[in-house]
Amino acid sequence: MIKCEVEHISLAFKQPARTSRGEYLTHDSWMLKLTDDRGRVGVGEAAPLPDLSSDAGEDYEERIREFAANLQERGGVIDYERYRRSPSMLFAAESAHRMLEGDSMQIATDPVQINGLIWMGDLETMKKRVDEKLAARFRCIKIKVGGLDFEKELELIRYLRHNPHHPEWGREVELRLDANCAFGIEEAMQKLDKLSSFGVHSIEQPIKVRQWEQLSRLCKESPIPIALDEELIGLFTREEKEQMLEAVRPQAIVIKPTLHGGLSGAEEWIQLCAKYGIDWWVTSALESNIGLGAIADWLHTQQYQGKAHGLGTGLLYKTNYPSSYQLRGDEMVKNSI
Repeated sequence: MIKCEVEHISLAFKQPARTSRGEYLTHDSWMLKLTDDRGRVGVGEAAPLPDLSSDAGEDYEERIREFAANLQERGGVIDYERYRRSPSMLFAAESAHRMLEGDSMQIATDPVQINGLIWMGDLETMKKRVDEKLAARFRCIKIKVGGLDFEKELELIRYLRHNPHHPEWGREVELRLDANCAFGIEEAMQKLDKLSSFGVHSIEQPIKVRQWEQLSRLCKESPIPIALDEELIGLFTREEKEQMLEAVRPQAIVIKPTLHGGLSGAEEWIQLCAKYGIDWWVTSALESNIGLGAIADWLHTQQYQGKAHGLGTGLLYKTNYPSSYQLRGDEMVKNSI
């Protein structure tokens, strides 16, 4: 017998979290708690992002409580067919099950490398954030572009590569960019050409989604490897996922379990990446420490080494749940029990 409960919380950002789509001041999250007849407890987080998640909406509270009731009626068995279009709820249930079954209590000996994220702001603020990440010796830095004047963004990237305080590290650090669909089709290649002179590792989602013909051409011709992120949202079946990958042939994809099918959906994406020779890494969708810990635990079951993942966002919130991981520089290390 499984008892299912839902608790809503609102996470407040220390400062507005800006993207090219707008900014977040708070983030609503729902904790799904499973308790079995032996008294064991598992908790998972459902935290859809407004205007981005396929299952977000004003009636989310009602729907996740319906999901929890269905889960309880089925003895904890997830109805994947019915809730395929609710990835954040699947992620919460799968994470709670893993905790309940004890998987997440195994001590992970290998740390998870994370990238240093430079959130959007004015140019001087972003330069200070670059200095902080370089001083902390992050091996990978990710900068969001598309929210400022493009020439200012080039200035920021030039500042990173020719940093007056950490010149050697600024030249060597792996640089990822995230455009969040901000480039127009006509200007995309010109901007990619200019950005390529800075030794960019990859750029996420340069143009808006569902423009597969244009996106495929960009992936073939871009001097910078293209990684897809938003393009994965709303592709619920293996057939839909494979159709997109075959049509576009990206160099990489960025997997967010909350947005891209839960943990099972993420594993399906990884399997398809192996089939098509596509690189992948995982990032958060601004979950609390509960969701971030669940992703990190799950990553230890995947071939995650050798790449940086975007799981350092727990520090963005004023208050948060205790973390099962410690951040040491650019690594997440599992706490000892």
